[in-house]
Amino acid sequence: MSDFDEEALKKSPKLFSKALLASIYLNRTKNKMSLRTAYKRALLREVWLLNNIERTEIRALLYFIDYLLKLPKSMSEQLVKDIKDEISGEEEILNLYKEDLPPTLAGVLELERQEGFKQGIEQGIEQGIKQIIIGLIEKGAEDEWIAEVAKLPVAKVQEIRKELKSC
Repeated sequence: MSDFDEEALKKSPKLFSKALLASIYLNRTKNKMSLRTAYKRALLREVWLLNNIERTEIRALLYFIDYLLKLPKSMSEQLVKDIKDEISGEEEILNLYKEDLPPTLAGVLELERQEGFKQGIEQGIEQGIKQIIIGLIEKGAEDEWIAEVAKLPVAKVQEIRKELKSC
């Protein structure tokens, strides 16, 4: 199909080689979306890890890859989740491009925000329940009754009671 050496393109640090790979992958995966997903994930990762290249050029190539290697919505959402897991601990990648993220990376950032928001709500609820349990303990309520009302195991109420005594 191609006159280009795919392995040489993969090893090349040049942006144009990555654009050529995207074109090769597009032609290779016309009706094979799961294969396209794998190629796209690998190619995106290669591009955002390139060094000594202007961010604007990398951003443009990331947009090009997103445009060229389009995926069905459900596969795109799964790719975002997979990429989020892959770049966990590499948040500086998202911060480098946060002003104008290509669609896939924007999806990763949005997913992180949603998960952070959800985690914050869950922590707030947990802290609120704990404060109510502390108040009930201080009022002299029995552990079994508190557990029943709070819909928690008695052991959890006893754990909170022990924490109170140690303070």
